Amino acid sequence: MRGRQWIDSLYQNQTRYEEWTLIGDPAMRVWTGAPRPLAVTHPAWVSAVPQELAVGVTSAGGPVANARVCAWLDSVAYAVDTTDASGNAVLGIAPDHPGLMRITVTGRNLAPYQGTCEVHVTGAPYVVYLKHEVNDSFPAGNSDGIVGAGETITIPTWLRNFGDSTARGVRARLRCADSKVVLLDSVRYFGTLLPHDSAQTGRDGFEFHVDPTCPDGRELLFRVHTSDTMGRAWDADFQETVVTVALSFVSDTVRDSAGNHNGRLDPNETADLIVTLHNVGSGTARQTTASLRSSDQRLVVLDSAGSWGDIPGHGSRNNNADRFTVHAAMMVPATPILCTLIVSSPCYSARLLFTLTPGVLRQTDPGCDGPRIPPLYWAYDNVDSTYVEHPAFNWVEASDAGTNLALRDNHTIRFDLPAGFGPFKYYGRRYEQLSVCSNGWIAPGVSSFIGWENYRLPRGIEPPMLAVGWDDLLPDTIGNVWCLFDSASHRLVIEWDSVPSRNLPTHRDKFEIVIYDTTLAAADGNSEFDFQYQISGSQGYATVGIQDPSDSIGITAVFNGTYNRAAARIQAGRCIRFSTDLPMVGLAELPGPTPCRITTAATIVRGVLVLGAGHDRNSPGVSDRVPKPALLDISGRKVLDLRPGPNDVSALAPGVYFVRAVSRELLAVSCHKVVIAR
Repeated sequence: MRGRQWIDSLYQNQTRYEEWTLIGDPAMRVWTGAPRPLAVTHPAWVSAVPQELAVGVTSAGGPVANARVCAWLDSVAYAVDTTDASGNAVLGIAPDHPGLMRITVTGRNLAPYQGTCEVHVTGAPYVVYLKHEVNDSFPAGNSDGIVGAGETITIPTWLRNFGDSTARGVRARLRCADSKVVLLDSVRYFGTLLPHDSAQTGRDGFEFHVDPTCPDGRELLFRVHTSDTMGRAWDADFQETVVTVALSFVSDTVRDSAGNHNGRLDPNETADLIVTLHNVGSGTARQTTASLRSSDQRLVVLDSAGSWGDIPGHGSRNNNADRFTVHAAMMVPATPILCTLIVSSPCYSARLLFTLTPGVLRQTDPGCDGPRIPPLYWAYDNVDSTYVEHPAFNWVEASDAGTNLALRDNHTIRFDLPAGFGPFKYYGRRYEQLSVCSNGWIAPGVSSFIGWENYRLPRGIEPPMLAVGWDDLLPDTIGNVWCLFDSASHRLVIEWDSVPSRNLPTHRDKFEIVIYDTTLAAADGNSEFDFQYQISGSQGYATVGIQDPSDSIGITAVFNGTYNRAAARIQAGRCIRFSTDLPMVGLAELPGPTPCRITTAATIVRGVLVLGAGHDRNSPGVSDRVPKPALLDISGRKVLDLRPGPNDVSALAPGVYFVRAVSRELLAVSCHKVVIAR
């Protein structure tokens, strides 16, 4: 079968495949009748000297002519002959050491015969390894009788005295020079072996451990060194092939029968998750189980245990019979959620990573940078109205009170940030200078790059970039680039005022970048900034987006007329805010003196939710503006008024909720995520 697959991989042609694998070799012998069983006679043993070996072949009591007879022992003895009309063959052999000589008989329409003939020595004992078994019983192994990586193996071993004299005080030592093998018990005492007799270690044989990193298919060579009290010693070798278990993630399948039945996990939906695993090793992964984990609070694992049973070597299986159950909180659709499978099987364990991406991204959702998990910077359009972080268009005219940077065609200048502004913190790095290019972008730090031809970001060549309208622009005496430091509003504005592009010289665009100082930074300290467009006609053919200092992470809202799925069309009145604050969905309208944010990890509740006594709307000093404690669903809608102490939530559907409560000490509203489970 491997030969057929190899031919197919070489030619990948149906005609060639049929010619070489189905039609076959015209000289090949084929069966033309039912194979006849054979009766073969030959000596049970011979001496280790040159000699002739006589073999007789019959079938149903009659001689068989033209049968092919072969005898071989290791690489020292090999002979072939064809039976005559009387069914006899004579093979010249010259074995020089004892052992088991193999004898085979084949022929046209004959059932093949396989037998052995022992080779003995005379005048002395000759004790060597005969055979062994593999014992990899649980828990040191997976009990499949095969040597596997990570297993501790016991091998009951047999010795045989192929000589005609008694061997006394026989001792055997197991040896292996392979770095992937550790010998744990390598010496066994056998005592006295009579001529042509055998002995075994018993079930408690030699013992060794195979390193878990041992590759699949590795041949382990062992030597059994035997000796007796007379100082005679003999060696014999055997080998074992290592098989490994190596599981990899293949795919995941969603069964949302309790949701909207669209076959995918969507925000605010509970669904079953089926995971397919593939065993790239040749060993069987027995009794395979796994636990599903995710440190992302937006994904709640309600049933974390799954089982696959036995996964054969080079085979695949899924946990359809024992599925996971997960709940996706309200979040930005298509947000990648990193998940971990902690997989275990006897003598094998692994941590497999994969991602779930609930939902489908829409134009009214924010986009995120990539490729990375989790994202850092998010791009919020002013049309993303269901998100707390969405900006409002608020044009700041820099040409009235700012400084004309007097940029020429393909011209980049740099300047120090104002002392009262502080550093610009971008992707965790602090910059004291900015470089501004006439071609519609700025770079944190110092850069001489002019970059008039725009590309999709990230590209890997340009400096870290804030591309508000990257194109081949032509600043002139009418339209140029202005800079305004507005200390009162904690912002720095770079405006391209009425600047034409080389492709559309008669159309003048007006757009700007508004960078906020560290007092208005995101929660993690990274700076926030806005792209704003007052007059726009050519930006749809430019590049709008950002690129990080490593040139490997970025966001492209639009490139040459192709928009990101989460990007609104660039037009007059558009504003895009870039922030590292995570999107908050459905809680924007909650009243209270402070923003309502998720402040604790999810708590799983079954039947009764207990609200602490410190969260009391009627506590002295609590303003009437502070809302009563309540339980909100994922969209921010109140589903239940809460009181201090136990609250019955058994009638509510399972899923993610938020406890809105007032803190007596802070006199402020806080929001805690809980998961109601059955």
